[in-house]
Amino acid sequence: MCGMPLNNASYDLNIRFKTLPKIPVILQFNDADEIFPAKSMFFFHDDAVQYLDLKSLAGITTYLTGLLIS
Repeated sequence: MCGMPLNNASYDLNIRFKTLPKIPVILQFNDADEIFPAKSMFFFHDDAVQYLDLKSLAGITTYLTGLLIS
């Protein structure tokens, strides 16, 4: 799975993944520094729940996390 980098100076890594039609996932990641620990977040558009339930959306992020780790 490949992603499209997004321009956002607030994050070390900001990528949009096209997981399913009409359901993109945005990953925002900041690496650890002297003050803050590393942190990552996944975001869906507000209308994603019109296409899939929350359990399915959570499954997408779990699967995507596994792909990114391996």
